[in-house]
Amino acid sequence: MRFGPALSVALLCAGCSHRLPPSAPPAAPHYIIGAAYQADGTWHYPQEQFEYDATGLAERLPDRSGLSTDGELVDPLAMAGAHPTLQLPAIVDVTNLDNGRQIRIRLTDRGPANPGRLIGLTRRAADLLGLSDTGAIPVRVVLDSAASQALRDRLGGAPKGITAAPVTGVSAESLPPPGKTSSRVAGVMPQRPESLPDTGSAAALDPLPQTVQAVAAQPGRLWVRAGRFTLSRYADAQKNKLFGVDVRVQRENGQRQSGYVVMAGPFASVAAADAGLDLVRHAGVTDATIVVE
Repeated sequence: MRFGPALSVALLCAGCSHRLPPSAPPAAPHYIIGAAYQADGTWHYPQEQFEYDATGLAERLPDRSGLSTDGELVDPLAMAGAHPTLQLPAIVDVTNLDNGRQIRIRLTDRGPANPGRLIGLTRRAADLLGLSDTGAIPVRVVLDSAASQALRDRLGGAPKGITAAPVTGVSAESLPPPGKTSSRVAGVMPQRPESLPDTGSAAALDPLPQTVQAVAAQPGRLWVRAGRFTLSRYADAQKNKLFGVDVRVQRENGQRQSGYVVMAGPFASVAAADAGLDLVRHAGVTDATIVVE
């Protein structure tokens, strides 16, 4: 019996398996702190904090799929965000200082990579806060201690003071000496988990409600914080290293001890603050940050 060309092709294709794209790994939320990592030339040192209150700039995270650093399914419509150092997951209130809009989100991821940004927001969280598709806005981020500790306990988090191992993909490297930047060009961000550690995970965490509260707007000026020192002479030495930007040393009264803070600015726009941050970082202050006061 002879088969024609068309029938031969049909028989060949009948043996072909129709390959579907691999499905996303199942969500398995877990508590994680993680090891130090480098992103965009800046070293970040994750740590567990339950008294966090900071100002800075927020940006919109790009839409993506897959799993977040803490093992949750990434959803651009979720009330979620990314932070470079706080424990994951954690609950924080984020306030747009310019318009007084306040939202509550769950931090589930590491980022943003931009050293001039304090926090990254999903598309939905950014929309509710009034953050445009591009750019950044001044925000205040306050961690809800009770809610965040409840998450840690629910997920079987490590005892306080014990740092969990990185999820995956964090490269070990000796730190550069003070005042020097790493020879590496590209930063290394913690990769998203493909296989998750067995550390007391839960099947899923309930999504946070998509609500906005109105609080008093507190617009402030943008500064670059270039270090805090116990003695004024060290702060003055830091100030003298910085050129091309206005710098001042401010006395700061902390809860435990007083100190001296080196501040560059103020800056009239986000673009100007970013440029000021670049100047300070190029002078060797690689841990400088943008703050709002």
